[in-house]
Amino acid sequence: MIVIVGIGCRYTGGQKEHRKKNPDRLQEISKDKTTTAETSVQYQELTEEIVNSLLDSSLSDAYDIAMHHFQQLQFDTSYAEGRSCNFNIDVSINKGYLFTEDKAHLIIRQHNSWFHCISIHKTDSDGFTKVLSHQQDAMEFLRDSIRDINGDGLKDLEISWYGSAGCCLKTFSTIYLLQADESAFSKAIKFINPTFSPEEHLVRGVTYGHPGGAKLYKRQWQGDTAIIVETVSFEDGQNSGPAGTILLIDERPGVTGKGGQKNKRSTGRIQAYRRIRLVHGPVLI
Repeated sequence: MIVIVGIGCRYTGGQKEHRKKNPDRLQEISKDKTTTAETSVQYQELTEEIVNSLLDSSLSDAYDIAMHHFQQLQFDTSYAEGRSCNFNIDVSINKGYLFTEDKAHLIIRQHNSWFHCISIHKTDSDGFTKVLSHQQDAMEFLRDSIRDINGDGLKDLEISWYGSAGCCLKTFSTIYLLQADESAFSKAIKFINPTFSPEEHLVRGVTYGHPGGAKLYKRQWQGDTAIIVETVSFEDGQNSGPAGTILLIDERPGVTGKGGQKNKRSTGRIQAYRRIRLVHGPVLI
């Protein structure tokens, strides 16, 4: 995963000088039958450089389009563009009251075979100011959504993606929380296999691991931080209980003691984890 957060980049229209790279150079390297470690690295570096250059140019053009419609309260458009014979970019532009009823934002999404990029900009009196930028590997990206995640009444940005490496369940959510000023966003916050319960200010989920080894977890929002408060796992037989029994551990500060107050079994509290939704369905305990 690649995550980039940019803050304070202001744009007010006008032409920009784009970095120009030659995509045909990729074909020259790829046709070289005497591939070496050096040419392989050159191909990778040049490819990433060209892709980023094309994305920069595409983003600048999308800014220009948004500026032409700056006076509109709401504006939506999408289009496909061919930046070269090898790289096509799908672009969508959305301007309006996307997160709050009082302050407008501009969202530009770009998608190609390499990356899915999202940039968010607050709307000022005479232009846009970038407040968030996210770049995700295209093969990992699932979707993005706008909704209240932590229960503070403000809509946030959720990026859902699936890890490209590893054998176990790994659905991730990268969260950007809208701040109290209703313009800026928090830094990226990543969760694995989560289910968000904003009405409870909680996050429940499943850690990475094989069946029987992975744990259930519960986190509670405190500002922009989700504090771990509870984990549930199977007893391994080496501690106080027989192997296979359910062990619930209170992770809150001040609750200590192995096999004592900290460790307990509570069927009623475990039932809440049945609400966890995963790609393949709910968790069954």
